[in-house]
Amino acid sequence: MPRLEDIQQFVTTLNSLGHEPEILAQKGEPLVPVEIPEQGLSEDLKNLFEDMGPDDGGVEQQAALFPESEEPLDFSSFLENPDFADLAEPGEDAPASGVSTGEPETLEEFLIPDFNDLEEAAESPGEEAGDSVEIEPFEAEPEEAEPEEIEPFDSEADTDMPDFSLPEEFSTGEGLEFSDDDLAGMSGKNLEVYGESEEFSFEESGSGGPVPEVEEMGSEEHAPDEFSLGDFGEEFGLSDDDGFISPPGEEEAAINIPEGAPEYIAAARGGEGFGLTEEEFGRLRRNLSFLPLNIKIVVEEIIAEEKADEESQIRLVRLLVKGESVRAIAAFAGKLVGRTLPVPKGYEKRTGLDYEAEKGTFAYIFRENVLPVLRVVLAVAAGMGMLTFLGYRFVYKPVHARILFQRGYELVDQGKYRDGNALFKQAYEKWADKNWYFPYADKFAEKRQYGLAREKYEELLAQYDDYIHAKTQIRMERRKDKYFRRGILEYANFESILLENFEKAEKILRRLLDVEMYNYAGLLAYGDNYIRWADFDESRFAGKYEDARMAYAALLSRYGEKDEILFRFLELFIKTDNRDEAIRLKDYFQGNPKIKVDPERYAELGGYLLDRGPAEDVEAILFRALAVDRSVPEIHYHLARYFNKKESPGEERIALDNSLSLLGAARPVTRIRLFRLVDSFARSGELHYRRRSFIEAEKSFREGIKRYEDGVQKTLLRKNAELGRLYDRLGNIYYYQSGDLDEALVQFAKAEDSHFGDPVLYYKKGFINYTKGYFSSALGEFTRTERSYPSNRNLLFALGNANYMRNNYSAAEGFYAFLTDKLESDRRRIRNLLPDERSADRAVIFNLMKAYNNLGVVLYRMGERTGNRDYTSRALVLWTDSSEISENFSRDRETMARRDTKNLAYINMRQILNPIPNYDLQIYHPLPRDLDELF
Repeated sequence: MPRLEDIQQFVTTLNSLGHEPEILAQKGEPLVPVEIPEQGLSEDLKNLFEDMGPDDGGVEQQAALFPESEEPLDFSSFLENPDFADLAEPGEDAPASGVSTGEPETLEEFLIPDFNDLEEAAESPGEEAGDSVEIEPFEAEPEEAEPEEIEPFDSEADTDMPDFSLPEEFSTGEGLEFSDDDLAGMSGKNLEVYGESEEFSFEESGSGGPVPEVEEMGSEEHAPDEFSLGDFGEEFGLSDDDGFISPPGEEEAAINIPEGAPEYIAAARGGEGFGLTEEEFGRLRRNLSFLPLNIKIVVEEIIAEEKADEESQIRLVRLLVKGESVRAIAAFAGKLVGRTLPVPKGYEKRTGLDYEAEKGTFAYIFRENVLPVLRVVLAVAAGMGMLTFLGYRFVYKPVHARILFQRGYELVDQGKYRDGNALFKQAYEKWADKNWYFPYADKFAEKRQYGLAREKYEELLAQYDDYIHAKTQIRMERRKDKYFRRGILEYANFESILLENFEKAEKILRRLLDVEMYNYAGLLAYGDNYIRWADFDESRFAGKYEDARMAYAALLSRYGEKDEILFRFLELFIKTDNRDEAIRLKDYFQGNPKIKVDPERYAELGGYLLDRGPAEDVEAILFRALAVDRSVPEIHYHLARYFNKKESPGEERIALDNSLSLLGAARPVTRIRLFRLVDSFARSGELHYRRRSFIEAEKSFREGIKRYEDGVQKTLLRKNAELGRLYDRLGNIYYYQSGDLDEALVQFAKAEDSHFGDPVLYYKKGFINYTKGYFSSALGEFTRTERSYPSNRNLLFALGNANYMRNNYSAAEGFYAFLTDKLESDRRRIRNLLPDERSADRAVIFNLMKAYNNLGVVLYRMGERTGNRDYTSRALVLWTDSSEISENFSRDRETMARRDTKNLAYINMRQILNPIPNYDLQIYHPLPRDLDELF
């Protein structure tokens, strides 16, 4: 046993080698002093170990542990003092010993010194001349093993004891060097010995209670780094043949207990109750040698200094004999001394032969070589698998599905509806993206595939249908999300706006309102559907306006007077022609400039006031709506109407161009917007016609007619007089400008077929038929015109001529007579008749001259037919008046000389007085082209 001075000198030397005090000072950490074990043994233990023989280690091992360059510590006093006298504190008397064998005889002599300070230094083996010795750490298998039966130790016959000899450089101390950094980490660390751990359990015995469960030694997480012992190996049983710590044989036991000690122990305990056989005693010595130094010291204290009761000491000895795990012994010993005994990580002594034998096993090879690689491979495979799965699930599938959705959409746009739907189904099975239902439905609607569009909406909403549970037969409700609400609203608008299937739209919206009674968007759409329903046919569905009012009233009561709701009421008042309420809301909105108006409905207010008055706010209303959103086509449409009334053709042209552009691009194509688009073409053509741009006018009329006929074919529009005027305006170009009366008659007939019932149109149709010799048809058209213009001079003249040409002289005589009376009345109303200066005066004179002539011809024919000479006399008088008017108003204005030309009345009268062969009486046959034409 070394003396205290030797231990202190060893600690001082070791600390100086690693410069530990300086390093700890830099880190601000104190240097932990090495705990000096208490000195002295009890008297009975002294007697127990007095027969121990000398350890074969000796001074040779100490010398081998230190390099030649280092001066080895002097442990001679330790070897020369077997009675533990040197363990006493300086200045105290060493305890007496009755044994003097000349060799160490106590437990402490065989306990491995505390090499915790060498742990970090052991990680970097010494190097010299390029040679190095590296001891690989041994990782224990994490499996439980039964305590190994240890045969009684026989120093001569036990050849199975492992040989813990070191290589030559270890035994000689050569080739082993420590750097300053290596030695700096030695202080304060325990020497760790690696090997396989065995975990044992033991039962509760005596009054000590069960030993607490402790962590198994030798697990991977506690596996220490490899280390080199250097020249210290020989002191602890390292030979020249291997690099492992070898437990001493009978002569090198950690506790060199002489034979016969079990009986001595029993005698020391009174000779009764506890005893050890030779085999148990051998296991005790062997198992004690495997304990770490700190635990050995505590075990010595417990047994030697009796720091526990007798029963606990016996139990501790039994644990050692049974070969319990180091952690179990440490836990039990720590419980006895009242403190936790740390076990170095991965500590368990193994023999070199055991370690070499284990290295050849499949378990070791698998654990050390295959398992680390396998772990990496499995980790990489798992990571790659997870990345592959996530990439496939959240990258490839949605991207691939989107490509399929897009390709199917393009096929639908190309008219390949079945193929497009097939790709949609395939894409939806890969990635259920409900957003794609809506563009597909819109595209089908745009292609007028209304059945396919309806199927798309139904497919989407079917995913939210309630169902009956198969087992419980209880009605289960599926959760409704944003796609359900959007699907309901768009499906309802599709049925209400495009197909005008208002009843079905009402049922669709009811599905949403049954789930959310006061759904804001649902109630708005509900009221809007009723307004469109009533607009479709007010004579049949005027009551739907009241249903719309109830829906808006529910919104108003639930959400308060929100501006969006008030604008719905404004639209309702306009539709129902509730002028007072519409003006009241107009004043409210105009009085609050901070309100953001609904541009579409506010534009409708401007259009309504333009028709129903007052019109002074129309411009301000339309321009306020325009400031909110310039893309609303209704604003530009009503502005065009406003500028037309204001007679501002420049502004009207701009407004019409904007209206045509926006209405033509508006989607969906609703009935009212298509109507306004066609009307805008008509207005544009009329503006061109007034500017005498007949070619541009014809283009506008023909484009409007094309849109009109297409809307009628698609049932989006019905034939109506306002749009039918397109045919009339196009017919006027042929009627007045090009003189193509046949084409004009075709367009006039189409206009009439579109319920365009203008009397002027009838007159123009009669004129064409009259010109073409269809006098009966002409007479019918003139008669229809007479209902609206019974006193029109041109119409009376046309009726007289048409009846004369049909030989209906009596009717002709009546119309001519009525015409002459009207013309004479017009002449009398003119105070200063100036036919040369005023065309209206001139028209009265010349029309009267023609009427006298034609009336005279009719009377003469009636006289011929009836034989009544009175008709002939009256005819001569009328011809004379007609000739006089012609002569008086055809004179030269400067010379007042008569012109050589003669009118028909003069020629007809001469024929009666001086008949000319092959001459027939003539009337003024040509008719005015319209009712307003003067000549």
